[in-house]
Amino acid sequence: MKQAVEAGVPFILKNVTRCLCPDCPVQGKSQCVSDKKLRLKEALAHKPLRREDIPVQYCGGGAATCPDLDADQACLCYGCPLYEEYHLADAVPTCYYCQHGAAKLAQS
Repeated sequence: MKQAVEAGVPFILKNVTRCLCPDCPVQGKSQCVSDKKLRLKEALAHKPLRREDIPVQYCGGGAATCPDLDADQACLCYGCPLYEEYHLADAVPTCYYCQHGAAKLAQS
């Protein structure tokens, strides 16, 4: 039987800063995300990073805490450098991590 295991996308500053989520149309009109972006510099300085304060890298951090995302918009996951580097095409879900949670890989 296959079971899902974490895809291993570390929620670290290096990955957060390469993430395409800040430009994603899914969160483009979100007031919640806009508010978090205003405090992003402060949030990135916190050690350890607090996922709930940073509106990015959902593939490693899990579903967004902002309730006003628009999943009817196209996501940018497929063009993200993290997507290729961590082989997220083989993960479940394959995108919209902000809605469905962190990427998991099937393992035998």
